[in-house]
Amino acid sequence: MYAALIADYRRTLGDTHCKTLVARYDHVEVVKESGRIDEADKVLQRLVDVTDGVAPPGHWFWWTVRGTYGDCLRAMDRFDDAERVLLEAHAKLNESPGRAHHRTRGISTQLTKLYEAWGRPEEAAKYAEQPALQPSATQPANM
Repeated sequence: MYAALIADYRRTLGDTHCKTLVARYDHVEVVKESGRIDEADKVLQRLVDVTDGVAPPGHWFWWTVRGTYGDCLRAMDRFDDAERVLLEAHAKLNESPGRAHHRTRGISTQLTKLYEAWGRPEEAAKYAEQPALQPSATQPANM
């Protein structure tokens, strides 16, 4: 399903259009959640490459993509790499759109999973408790 949609978006809108990028991101999430981590990693690497060229480094999508990459690294038991990527994404998203935003909370959840899998419950507990969900004033909740 996503392959045809992405191909259509790439043909009509281009590789760097936001709809193409979001479709690629959604595809990664579906592949990752189905347990096909190696495939998700490959698709995600292509998305990271494209995102690097079009989204400014401080943009929420840039850091969200990196957070998903960190979660893939966790799923592949590459805990040191996952920690580095996830902590950086969490810090940037914590600055903007903020700690209570659903994107930042998602990275917190990924960090909790990482530390639980790594056998580090104290660190997991730091990210397990999250503030009430509140979209930022500058970004709608569905973005």
